[in-house]
Amino acid sequence: FPKEIIGILISSTIVFISGFIDDIKGLTASKRLLFQIIASIICIFFGVKVTLPISNIFLKDIASYLVTVLWIVGITNAFNFIDGIDGLAASVAVVINLIFLFIVINTNQYHVMFITSSICGSVFGFLIYNLHPAKIFMGDGGSNFLGFIIAVLGVYLGWAYNEPLVSLTAPVIVCGILIFDMIYITVSRVKNGVVKNLKEW
Repeated sequence: FPKEIIGILISSTIVFISGFIDDIKGLTASKRLLFQIIASIICIFFGVKVTLPISNIFLKDIASYLVTVLWIVGITNAFNFIDGIDGLAASVAVVINLIFLFIVINTNQYHVMFITSSICGSVFGFLIYNLHPAKIFMGDGGSNFLGFIIAVLGVYLGWAYNEPLVSLTAPVIVCGILIFDMIYITVSRVKNGVVKNLKEW
């Protein structure tokens, strides 16, 4: 396996453990966010990052690191947002990872196939017992882990060769339902006065 896959496995384990602790003992939002940022930085250290079409090398690196962290943390939490209805989060995870699986098989990215196929199989097995009325729930450990994996694979997958615009837009389209849901919930909460500042959000 290339070093990027090792980085994904290490960082996703950190995210899972933090979510698992949150399920048992409860963690503050700031601590959960800190673990997600640390995991994102580990991914960047192992070479998993967004590549932006900027000519200036210094600006390109800074912008790439920033966008990578924002994307991973954003999608991780967006996935966590939809985990409120029986079977919904698991169904979305299966669909997105099936899309990833189709892409990696057709582009010979077999090292990524091990992750996407494992996620599809395990989540589908979980989904059988998570459909309404749900007998089991994934909790923050499961939802944070799946959201993180989806976000990271969206960055790491080879979407197109020498086509930076396609590589940037493709994961946004695939994760569109998560992004829309997060925006909708945010606007709704602000409008209804539930969220009044950045800390509450």
